Amino acid sequence: MEKRALRQLPTWRRVPSRSTTSGALSAVLDDQRAPLLALQGAVGNQAVQRLAERGRLAGTLASIRAGLGNQALQRALADDGPGGPLVDGASVAAPALQRVKTPEERAKKQRRVAGAQVVIGELKDKLKGGLKSHIFDATPVGGGAPDKNDPTGLHAYKNGKLPDFVSVQATEGSTSKVHQITWKHKQGSGTKASTMFPSWMPADHVATLIALRFPEDTGVVSEKIELTELAVPKEDVKTYIQHGMDITIAKSGDTVYPTM
Repeated sequence: MEKRALRQLPTWRRVPSRSTTSGALSAVLDDQRAPLLALQGAVGNQAVQRLAERGRLAGTLASIRAGLGNQALQRALADDGPGGPLVDGASVAAPALQRVKTPEERAKKQRRVAGAQVVIGELKDKLKGGLKSHIFDATPVGGGAPDKNDPTGLHAYKNGKLPDFVSVQATEGSTSKVHQITWKHKQGSGTKASTMFPSWMPADHVATLIALRFPEDTGVVSEKIELTELAVPKEDVKTYIQHGMDITIAKSGDTVYPTM
């Protein structure tokens, strides 16, 4: 039997295996990359190569892309065709493939997002004025001009920026997550360490998170918030705002801040 020529995977992605892939496999690389990588990562290049040599790879990947994912893969791996099963044993661990959402699921997510945006519109201005300025503008909670030699507040960004008078001396952690900065007034001498919300988070979202955390604390919000009357549950709003993070917000005295 004539041996098939083998060649390395293209440089755009190397699957962690020493095996190479066949010419039959390369024919579907360009338009099937995502499901192919999931398949290779689940069973290895040798199993994928054998599937390709049976002429069944494109169909299997098409089934995965269409949303039949795990079941289609299970059948392909367990099938007793020429050469026997691709893997031994009756049970094969299913790969972590992303299932295509149904129209109903997509519509449900869109409703959650729309509801979260409604809640943000309702809560973004609920923080007490002195506290909001304290968090975003580094002013005293009780009002008055900031002391250049005794900095206070500052726990969030506005449009990714800090007040013009702030000079950051050091940063601990990534600014894309909760982090800490050491800062001072450009014309002052004292420094302060402040834990910060992620720099990408809009100010309205920060204010909403704080209001959701302390809905009945009139030292934080201007009036109590009835969570049961929100357009969507508060957890849906937090999920929308935090993008997969779980930010903890603490209170000390008359200020609030994120914790690392």
